[in-house]
Amino acid sequence: MKRQSFSDMLFYALALRAVSSEASPAFDGKHRTQHGWPHHWHGNSSDSAAASTETLVTTTHAGVLTTTSVVTSTTRSKTRAAHTSPSEAVVDTESFTLAGTSAAATVASTGEFLSSTASPLPFKAGLSGFVGVTSKSAFNDLKPYISWYSDYTPTTSDTDGVKGIPMLWGDGVSCGSSSGDAERMAAFDNLTTNPDFMFGFYEPDCNCPASSNMSSADGTSVWNQKLAPLASKGTLLGSPSMCKQYSENWLTPFSVDATTGKSLLLAEWQYTSIHINKNNVQGVMKDVGYYWTKYQKPVWVSEFACVDDVNEFVPCTNQTEIDQFISDAVDFFASNASVIAFGPSNGEGLGTVWPLIDSSTGKLTATGMAYLNKLKSL
Repeated sequence: MKRQSFSDMLFYALALRAVSSEASPAFDGKHRTQHGWPHHWHGNSSDSAAASTETLVTTTHAGVLTTTSVVTSTTRSKTRAAHTSPSEAVVDTESFTLAGTSAAATVASTGEFLSSTASPLPFKAGLSGFVGVTSKSAFNDLKPYISWYSDYTPTTSDTDGVKGIPMLWGDGVSCGSSSGDAERMAAFDNLTTNPDFMFGFYEPDCNCPASSNMSSADGTSVWNQKLAPLASKGTLLGSPSMCKQYSENWLTPFSVDATTGKSLLLAEWQYTSIHINKNNVQGVMKDVGYYWTKYQKPVWVSEFACVDDVNEFVPCTNQTEIDQFISDAVDFFASNASVIAFGPSNGEGLGTVWPLIDSSTGKLTATGMAYLNKLKSL
Protein backbone atom coordinates (compact mmCIF):
# COMPACT_ATOMS: atom_id res chain seq x y z
CA MET A 1 0.00 0.00 0.00
CA LYS A 2 1.30 3.44 -0.88
CA ARG A 3 2.07 5.57 2.19
CA GLN A 4 0.12 8.81 2.19
CA SER A 5 1.36 12.29 3.05
CA PHE A 6 1.60 12.77 6.79
CA SER A 7 0.31 16.32 6.47
CA ASP A 8 -3.02 14.84 5.43
CA MET A 9 -3.71 14.27 9.15
CA LEU A 10 -5.00 17.86 9.19
CA PHE A 11 -7.76 17.02 6.73
CA TYR A 12 -8.55 13.88 8.69
CA ALA A 13 -9.06 15.87 11.89
CA LEU A 14 -11.26 18.43 10.16
CA ALA A 15 -13.36 15.73 8.54
CA LEU A 16 -13.95 13.91 11.81
CA ARG A 17 -15.15 17.12 13.47
CA ALA A 18 -17.99 17.43 10.98
CA VAL A 19 -19.54 13.97 11.08
CA SER A 20 -22.78 13.84 13.08
CA SER A 21 -23.70 11.15 15.61
CA GLU A 22 -26.47 10.09 17.96
CA ALA A 23 -26.37 10.18 21.73
CA SER A 24 -25.00 7.27 23.73
CA PRO A 25 -24.92 6.32 27.42
CA ALA A 26 -22.82 8.36 29.81
CA PHE A 27 -19.83 6.80 31.53
CA ASP A 28 -20.06 5.24 34.95
CA GLY A 29 -18.10 6.65 37.84
CA LYS A 30 -15.74 3.82 38.75
CA HIS A 31 -12.22 4.38 37.56
CA ARG A 32 -8.66 4.50 38.68
CA THR A 33 -7.43 8.09 38.88
CA GLN A 34 -3.69 7.62 38.67
CA HIS A 35 -0.90 5.14 38.61
CA GLY A 36 2.69 5.20 39.71
CA TRP A 37 4.86 3.01 37.56
CA PRO A 38 7.91 3.85 35.47
CA HIS A 39 6.74 2.57 32.11
CA HIS A 40 8.28 5.59 30.40
CA TRP A 41 11.69 4.50 31.61
CA HIS A 42 11.70 1.24 29.62
CA GLY A 43 13.53 2.18 28.30
CA ASN A 44 -8.10 -3.29 7.11
CA SER A 45 -10.55 -3.31 6.13
CA SER A 46 -12.44 -3.97 2.91
CA ASP A 47 -11.03 -4.62 -0.54
CA SER A 48 -11.53 -2.13 -3.37
CA ALA A 49 -15.11 -1.64 -4.52
CA ALA A 50 -17.04 0.94 -6.50
CA ALA A 51 -18.54 3.61 -4.26
CA SER A 52 -19.68 7.24 -3.98
CA THR A 53 -21.57 8.86 -1.12
CA GLU A 54 -25.33 9.27 -1.14
CA THR A 55 -26.27 9.30 2.55
CA LEU A 56 -24.67 8.84 5.95
CA VAL A 57 -26.09 6.94 8.90
CA THR A 58 -24.14 7.58 12.10
CA THR A 59 -24.34 5.88 15.48
CA THR A 60 -22.22 5.79 18.59
CA HIS A 61 -21.16 3.12 21.06
CA ALA A 62 -20.07 4.43 24.46
CA GLY A 63 -19.76 7.87 22.94
CA VAL A 64 -17.48 6.77 20.08
CA LEU A 65 -18.11 7.51 16.44
CA THR A 66 -19.13 4.80 13.98
CA THR A 67 -20.60 5.82 10.64
CA THR A 68 -21.99 3.75 7.79
CA SER A 69 -22.68 5.06 4.32
CA VAL A 70 -24.97 4.31 1.40
CA VAL A 71 -22.69 4.54 -1.60
CA THR A 72 -22.77 4.24 -5.41
CA SER A 73 -19.79 5.10 -7.64
CA THR A 74 -16.21 6.11 -6.60
CA THR A 75 -13.29 3.94 -5.46
CA ARG A 76 -13.35 2.44 -2.01
CA SER A 77 -10.12 1.22 -0.37
CA LYS A 78 -8.96 0.70 3.17
CA THR A 79 -7.56 3.39 5.53
CA ARG A 80 -8.46 6.23 3.17
CA ALA A 81 -10.96 9.12 3.23
CA ALA A 82 -12.99 11.52 1.07
CA HIS A 83 -13.63 15.08 2.20
CA THR A 84 -15.78 18.08 1.45
CA SER A 85 -15.73 21.38 3.29
CA PRO A 86 -15.68 20.93 7.08
CA SER A 87 -18.42 22.39 9.25
CA GLU A 88 -18.48 23.46 12.85
CA ALA A 89 -19.30 20.72 15.34
CA VAL A 90 -20.93 20.98 18.74
CA VAL A 91 -20.22 18.51 21.53
CA ASP A 92 -22.55 17.75 24.44
CA THR A 93 -20.33 16.16 27.09
CA GLU A 94 -23.30 15.16 29.22
CA SER A 95 -24.86 12.81 26.67
CA PHE A 96 -21.73 12.41 24.54
CA THR A 97 -23.36 13.65 21.36
CA LEU A 98 -21.39 15.07 18.46
CA ALA A 99 -23.46 17.14 16.05
CA GLY A 100 -22.40 18.91 12.87
CA THR A 101 -24.25 21.00 10.34
CA SER A 102 -23.00 19.01 7.35
CA ALA A 103 -21.22 15.74 6.65
CA ALA A 104 -17.61 16.22 5.61
CA ALA A 105 -16.41 12.65 5.47
CA THR A 106 -17.65 9.26 4.41
CA VAL A 107 -16.79 6.43 6.74
CA ALA A 108 -17.17 2.73 6.15
CA SER A 109 -18.94 0.55 8.67
CA THR A 110 -15.52 -0.55 9.90
CA GLY A 111 -14.67 3.04 10.80
CA GLU A 112 -11.99 3.38 8.12
CA PHE A 113 -12.02 6.29 5.69
CA LEU A 114 -12.69 5.82 2.02
CA SER A 115 -10.57 7.97 -0.29
CA SER A 116 -6.91 8.15 -1.24
CA THR A 117 -6.58 11.78 -0.13
CA ALA A 118 -6.19 11.51 3.63
CA SER A 119 -4.52 8.67 5.47
CA PRO A 120 -2.12 9.73 8.20
CA LEU A 121 -0.62 6.24 8.42
CA PRO A 122 -0.96 3.19 6.18
CA PHE A 123 -1.94 1.12 9.23
CA LYS A 124 -3.26 2.24 12.60
CA ALA A 125 -1.22 -0.31 14.54
CA GLY A 126 2.06 0.59 16.21
CA LEU A 127 4.19 -0.05 19.27
CA SER A 128 5.00 1.95 22.37
CA GLY A 129 8.56 0.77 22.79
CA PHE A 130 11.74 1.88 24.54
CA VAL A 131 15.18 3.17 23.62
CA GLY A 132 16.82 0.53 21.46
CA VAL A 133 13.62 -1.32 20.60
CA THR A 134 14.37 -1.27 16.88
CA SER A 135 17.42 -3.48 17.42
CA LYS A 136 15.33 -6.30 18.91
CA SER A 137 14.18 -9.31 16.91
CA ALA A 138 10.66 -8.64 18.19
CA PHE A 139 10.60 -5.35 16.31
CA ASN A 140 11.70 -7.13 13.15
CA ASP A 141 8.76 -9.54 13.57
CA LEU A 142 6.26 -6.73 14.12
CA LYS A 143 7.45 -4.19 11.56
CA PRO A 144 5.52 -5.57 8.53
CA TYR A 145 2.29 -5.01 10.49
CA ILE A 146 2.90 -1.66 12.21
CA SER A 147 3.23 1.88 10.87
CA TRP A 148 4.73 3.65 13.87
CA TYR A 149 6.62 3.25 17.11
CA SER A 150 7.71 5.49 19.98
CA ASP A 151 10.62 5.37 22.42
CA TYR A 152 9.84 8.39 24.67
CA THR A 153 12.64 10.54 23.25
CA PRO A 154 12.53 13.66 21.05
CA THR A 155 14.78 12.05 18.44
CA THR A 156 12.85 8.88 17.52
CA SER A 157 13.88 8.02 13.97
CA ASP A 158 12.11 6.20 11.15
CA THR A 159 13.28 2.59 10.89
CA ASP A 160 12.75 0.21 7.98
CA GLY A 161 9.60 2.01 6.85
CA VAL A 162 8.14 2.31 10.36
CA LYS A 163 7.49 5.91 11.38
CA GLY A 164 9.26 7.04 14.53
CA ILE A 165 7.06 9.32 16.65
CA PRO A 166 9.16 11.54 18.93
CA MET A 167 8.01 13.14 22.18
CA LEU A 168 8.83 16.14 24.32
CA TRP A 169 8.56 14.25 27.63
CA GLY A 170 8.53 17.12 30.16
CA ASP A 171 9.80 20.60 30.89
CA GLY A 172 13.37 19.50 31.55
CA VAL A 173 13.42 20.61 35.18
CA SER A 174 10.41 19.41 37.20
CA CYS A 175 11.58 15.82 37.61
CA GLY A 176 15.27 16.50 38.17
CA SER A 177 17.81 13.83 37.34
CA SER A 178 15.64 10.86 38.34
CA SER A 179 13.79 10.66 35.03
CA GLY A 180 16.33 11.76 32.42
CA ASP A 181 14.07 14.73 31.68
CA ALA A 182 16.90 17.26 31.42
CA GLU A 183 18.71 15.07 28.90
CA ARG A 184 15.56 14.73 26.83
CA MET A 185 15.06 18.49 26.79
CA ALA A 186 18.67 19.03 25.71
CA ALA A 187 18.15 16.57 22.87
CA PHE A 188 14.95 18.39 21.87
CA ASP A 189 16.72 21.74 21.86
CA ASN A 190 19.39 20.28 19.58
CA LEU A 191 16.97 19.07 16.92
CA THR A 192 18.08 20.10 13.44
CA THR A 193 15.14 18.73 11.46
CA ASN A 194 11.38 19.12 11.78
CA PRO A 195 9.60 15.83 12.59
CA ASP A 196 6.34 14.93 10.88
CA PHE A 197 4.76 14.18 14.27
CA MET A 198 5.55 15.03 17.89
CA PHE A 199 3.78 13.77 21.01
CA GLY A 200 3.25 16.33 23.77
CA PHE A 201 4.20 15.90 27.42
CA TYR A 202 4.16 12.52 29.13
CA GLU A 203 1.49 12.34 31.84
CA PRO A 204 2.06 15.81 33.33
CA ASP A 205 -0.90 15.19 35.66
CA CYS A 206 1.00 12.64 37.82
CA ASN A 207 4.15 12.67 39.92
CA CYS A 208 7.80 12.18 39.05
CA PRO A 209 9.68 10.06 38.28
CA ALA A 210 7.07 7.94 36.47
CA SER A 211 5.33 10.99 34.97
CA SER A 212 6.42 14.51 34.05
CA ASN A 213 4.58 16.34 36.88
CA MET A 214 3.79 19.79 35.46
CA SER A 215 1.10 22.30 36.33
CA SER A 216 -1.25 23.14 33.49
CA ALA A 217 0.10 26.71 33.48
CA ASP A 218 3.69 25.50 33.19
CA GLY A 219 2.59 23.13 30.46
CA THR A 220 1.06 25.98 28.48
CA SER A 221 4.25 28.01 28.76
CA VAL A 222 6.52 25.17 27.65
CA TRP A 223 4.15 24.16 24.85
CA ASN A 224 4.09 27.68 23.43
CA GLN A 225 7.84 28.08 23.74
CA LYS A 226 8.96 24.66 22.50
CA LEU A 227 6.23 22.89 20.54
CA ALA A 228 4.26 25.68 18.87
CA PRO A 229 7.27 26.69 16.73
CA LEU A 230 7.41 23.13 15.37
CA ALA A 231 3.76 23.33 14.34
CA SER A 232 4.48 26.50 12.38
CA LYS A 233 6.98 24.46 10.35
CA GLY A 234 4.57 21.63 9.64
CA THR A 235 4.90 19.21 12.56
CA LEU A 236 1.58 17.65 13.58
CA LEU A 237 1.34 17.85 17.36
CA GLY A 238 -0.24 15.34 19.69
CA SER A 239 -1.70 16.50 22.96
CA PRO A 240 -0.01 15.79 26.28
CA SER A 241 -1.04 12.28 27.34
CA MET A 242 -2.88 11.95 30.64
CA CYS A 243 -2.06 9.61 33.52
CA LYS A 244 -5.58 9.89 34.94
CA GLN A 245 -7.29 8.58 31.83
CA TYR A 246 -10.93 9.71 31.59
CA SER A 247 -10.87 11.43 34.97
CA GLU A 248 -8.22 13.89 33.83
CA ASN A 249 -8.69 17.59 34.66
CA TRP A 250 -5.48 18.97 33.14
CA LEU A 251 -6.00 19.46 29.41
CA THR A 252 -8.76 22.07 29.61
CA PRO A 253 -6.95 24.57 31.91
CA PHE A 254 -3.80 23.88 29.87
CA SER A 255 -5.49 24.88 26.63
CA VAL A 256 -8.39 27.24 27.41
CA ASP A 257 -8.59 30.48 29.38
CA ALA A 258 -11.22 29.93 32.07
CA THR A 259 -12.35 33.57 31.97
CA THR A 260 -12.48 34.33 28.27
CA GLY A 261 -12.93 30.84 26.85
CA LYS A 262 -10.19 31.58 24.31
CA SER A 263 -7.32 29.27 23.51
CA LEU A 264 -4.11 29.69 25.50
CA LEU A 265 -2.06 27.82 22.92
CA LEU A 266 -0.12 29.39 20.07
CA ALA A 267 -0.62 26.14 18.17
CA GLU A 268 -3.38 23.59 18.79
CA TRP A 269 -2.80 19.88 18.92
CA GLN A 270 -4.09 17.99 15.87
CA TYR A 271 -4.70 14.64 17.57
CA THR A 272 -5.32 13.68 21.18
CA SER A 273 -2.72 11.25 22.53
CA ILE A 274 -4.18 9.01 25.23
CA HIS A 275 -3.11 6.20 27.55
CA ILE A 276 -5.47 3.33 28.35
CA ASN A 277 -4.97 0.94 31.28
CA LYS A 278 -8.05 -1.25 31.49
CA ASN A 279 -8.81 -4.97 31.47
CA ASN A 280 -11.92 -5.01 29.28
CA VAL A 281 -13.08 -3.40 26.09
CA GLN A 282 -15.87 -1.50 27.85
CA GLY A 283 -13.24 0.43 29.78
CA VAL A 284 -11.32 1.03 26.55
CA MET A 285 -14.45 2.44 24.92
CA LYS A 286 -15.05 4.78 27.85
CA ASP A 287 -11.56 6.24 27.63
CA VAL A 288 -11.74 6.75 23.86
CA GLY A 289 -15.29 8.09 24.11
CA TYR A 290 -14.34 10.65 26.73
CA TYR A 291 -11.48 12.14 24.71
CA TRP A 292 -13.30 12.01 21.38
CA THR A 293 -16.42 13.75 22.64
CA LYS A 294 -14.71 16.32 24.85
CA TYR A 295 -11.92 17.45 22.53
CA GLN A 296 -13.43 16.55 19.13
CA LYS A 297 -10.11 15.52 17.63
CA PRO A 298 -8.81 12.21 16.31
CA VAL A 299 -7.59 9.91 19.09
CA TRP A 300 -4.12 8.37 19.03
CA VAL A 301 -3.87 5.59 21.61
CA SER A 302 -0.16 5.95 22.29
CA GLU A 303 -0.23 3.34 25.09
CA PHE A 304 -2.61 0.60 26.09
CA ALA A 305 -2.18 -2.27 28.54
CA CYS A 306 -4.26 -4.86 30.36
CA VAL A 307 -4.66 -3.53 33.91
CA ASP A 308 -7.35 -3.80 36.56
CA ASP A 309 -7.46 -0.16 37.65
CA VAL A 310 -10.79 -0.03 39.50
CA ASN A 311 -9.34 0.09 43.02
CA GLU A 312 -5.61 -0.47 42.52
CA PHE A 313 -3.24 -0.54 39.56
CA VAL A 314 -2.99 -4.32 39.07
CA PRO A 315 -1.48 -5.60 35.80
CA CYS A 316 -3.17 -8.65 34.30
CA THR A 317 -1.35 -11.93 34.88
CA ASN A 318 -3.60 -14.46 33.17
CA GLN A 319 -2.45 -15.04 29.60
CA THR A 320 -5.90 -16.04 28.40
CA GLU A 321 -7.35 -12.80 29.79
CA ILE A 322 -4.55 -10.79 28.18
CA ASP A 323 -5.00 -12.46 24.79
CA GLN A 324 -8.73 -11.76 24.84
CA PHE A 325 -8.16 -8.16 25.91
CA ILE A 326 -5.73 -7.61 23.03
CA SER A 327 -8.15 -9.15 20.54
CA ASP A 328 -11.11 -7.08 21.74
CA ALA A 329 -9.18 -3.82 22.07
CA VAL A 330 -7.53 -4.13 18.65
CA ASP A 331 -10.86 -4.94 17.01
CA PHE A 332 -12.32 -1.81 18.55
CA PHE A 333 -9.38 0.43 17.64
CA ALA A 334 -9.19 -0.90 14.10
CA SER A 335 -12.90 -0.53 13.43
CA ASN A 336 -13.59 2.85 14.98
CA ALA A 337 -13.32 6.10 13.07
CA SER A 338 -12.37 8.23 16.04
CA VAL A 339 -9.15 6.22 16.60
CA ILE A 340 -6.39 6.95 14.09
CA ALA A 341 -3.58 4.94 15.71
CA PHE A 342 -2.95 2.54 18.58
CA GLY A 343 -0.01 0.79 20.19
CA PRO A 344 0.55 -1.37 23.29
CA SER A 345 2.80 -0.27 26.11
CA ASN A 346 5.89 -2.37 26.74
CA GLY A 347 7.22 -0.85 29.91
CA GLU A 348 8.12 -1.58 33.48
CA GLY A 349 5.46 -1.71 36.16
CA LEU A 350 3.21 -3.92 34.04
CA GLY A 351 4.14 -7.21 35.67
CA THR A 352 5.87 -10.17 34.08
CA VAL A 353 3.14 -11.39 31.72
CA TRP A 354 2.00 -8.28 29.84
CA PRO A 355 5.31 -6.96 28.36
CA LEU A 356 5.45 -7.84 24.67
CA ILE A 357 9.24 -8.09 24.40
CA ASP A 358 11.47 -10.29 26.53
CA SER A 359 14.03 -7.97 28.16
CA SER A 360 16.80 -10.58 28.07
CA THR A 361 16.33 -12.13 24.61
CA GLY A 362 14.66 -9.30 22.68
CA LYS A 363 12.12 -11.79 21.34
CA LEU A 364 8.35 -11.58 21.41
CA THR A 365 6.73 -13.00 24.54
CA ALA A 366 3.41 -14.85 24.52
CA THR A 367 1.72 -11.45 24.80
CA GLY A 368 3.81 -10.12 21.93
CA MET A 369 2.80 -13.09 19.81
CA ALA A 370 -0.85 -12.50 20.67
CA TYR A 371 -0.52 -8.91 19.40
CA LEU A 372 1.35 -9.98 16.27
CA ASN A 373 -1.17 -12.70 15.41
CA LYS A 374 -4.06 -10.29 15.95
CA LEU A 375 -2.51 -7.78 13.57
CA LYS A 376 -1.96 -10.52 10.99
CA SER A 377 -5.66 -11.33 11.18
CA LEU A 378 -6.85 -7.82 10.35
